[in-house]
Amino acid sequence: MRKSILFILISLISACLYGQAPEKINYQAVVRDANGNIIVNTSVPITISVVNGVNSCLVYTGSQTTNSYGLINLELDLSACTIDWTTGTATLSSSINNVSGTSNLNSVPYSLHANSVTNYPTSGGTDGYILVWDGTNNEWVAQANSSALPSTGTTNDVLTWNGTAWVAQANDGYEADTDDQTATEVDYSNTTSGLTATTVQAAIDEVNASSNLPSSANTDEVLTWN
Repeated sequence: MRKSILFILISLISACLYGQAPEKINYQAVVRDANGNIIVNTSVPITISVVNGVNSCLVYTGSQTTNSYGLINLELDLSACTIDWTTGTATLSSSINNVSGTSNLNSVPYSLHANSVTNYPTSGGTDGYILVWDGTNNEWVAQANSSALPSTGTTNDVLTWNGTAWVAQANDGYEADTDDQTATEVDYSNTTSGLTATTVQAAIDEVNASSNLPSSANTDEVLTWN
C-alpha cells in the first residue's frame, strides 16, 4: 500500500457559538506521499475524531478528492459531541489515506476573547431572575427582577412606580402621598394653619383672597415684598 504523509495547514474557527451559529470547525490539509510529492486529484478516505482523555467524538467520516494542489477542505461537525471543552486538552485524531496522526486543537482569537465573559453565574435562583453586575466583586450575579411588571390590571390602568415596584392603577391622576393629587384628594387640617377653611380648595381660596395682590400690572413687571 502506498504510504502518505499528511501535512496539516490550518484548523480554524471553532463555531460553537450562541444563537444559530453552526457547531462546526473548518479543517484544511495537503496530502503528500512518502516522497513528499503532493497527491493531486485523488479521492482519499478520511476519518477524524475529537479526543479528550477517554472521550472520543467522531466529527467526520467519508472521502474527499484533493484538488490540483493536493488540498482538501472539510467541515468537522461538532453538534453530536459531548466533549468537555473547559479542560483545554482536546486533540484531533485523524486517518487520511490510511495514515494516522494527531494534532492539538488550539485557540483562535475569538475563543480567546470569550474567556473575558466566563464570570457569569452557572446557576441562579428561579425563573425570571436577571443578571446584574457586582462592581465590588467584579462579577455577574443572578438576582430577582425587582422591576418586573404587574401580572394583572384593569382596562385603561397605567403603570406607576411606588418606590419599590411597578404597579397598575386607575388613570385618574391620583397616587397617594405624591404631588399629582387634586385638592380634594389631599389630607388637610386647619388646626395649625390659622385659616377658617375646612378643605384644601377652600384654604387656597382663602389665602388668595387675603393676599391683597395688585389687580393690575404692566408688561414684564414682577411682584416684590416691601
